[in-house]
Amino acid sequence: MRSISLKHRSTAIVDDYPFHNSFSSAILPLMEDFPPEESIGPTNVTGIHTPWQWQSDNPQIIKLKGYLINEIDKHGWGASIEEYTSGMRNVASIKYRCRDLWGNIYHKGDFAHPHGHEPCQFSFAYFLKTKWYDSPLVFTESGKRIRPKEGRFVIFPSYLFHHVPKHRYNHTRMTLSGNVVIDP
Repeated sequence: MRSISLKHRSTAIVDDYPFHNSFSSAILPLMEDFPPEESIGPTNVTGIHTPWQWQSDNPQIIKLKGYLINEIDKHGWGASIEEYTSGMRNVASIKYRCRDLWGNIYHKGDFAHPHGHEPCQFSFAYFLKTKWYDSPLVFTESGKRIRPKEGRFVIFPSYLFHHVPKHRYNHTRMTLSGNVVIDP
């Protein structure tokens, strides 16, 4: 796991999901078979966008969400969310839950406009199907670019604006995205 500095005291977690091969075997066919006519919109993504609660009962999705929440806990981000929890006395007792998870399918020419995910506390991106030279995840203000790699995830504070430049290739680029909130 590595942390990268983004803005002021903000950081992002960038790492590889150790269960990517089994995850991809189960989830990639579902994304590839997702009917384009069921894409929701409009959203910040110009490509195909699955429903917000996509595959919420799928054991592989549940496992990924749990893993990412554990990474947030391990990173010790309690202090960085004080702005969201100003009335709480014991930051260590904070519990998180993944509020939503959706898929994004980028075809040639698709991109994501600059946007943030407030009022959530944390957001993530997971590179499901990509080539190393495909469009990166870009943090808009700092210009930091996260190069895509299958199985890589990026977790960051939701207030950080980010975008994806235009996808320039004929193959599809597929990601999963989601939001994490404090569980009351």
